Amino acid sequence: MSKSVVMSSLHTKVGALGVVITEEGLGLLLLPSHDHSLCHDWVRRWEPDATVVEVAHSKDDSRVSMLDEELTGYFDGNVHTFRFPLDLRGTPFQ
Repeated sequence: MSKSVVMSSLHTKVGALGVVITEEGLGLLLLPSHDHSLCHDWVRRWEPDATVVEVAHSKDDSRVSMLDEELTGYFDGNVHTFRFPLDLRGTPFQ
């Protein structure tokens, strides 16, 4: 069975955040100053065989919606501890 990753852009009070969510959790979070094409680069590097699902609106995917709610709460000062799972990747040095 093929893995899938979700790519989306979350519109927050600090600007648009690029995100990549894998089956394990949040793999990449890009700040507004970053080029969102880096989402595609991350997928090519870490999940080259995955099916990419691009989600335009957070309400269209439960994981994107959950992350959007948590980040909105954080930027509003209401969330202090994140519960959204992370999919941490890196080189042995990192």
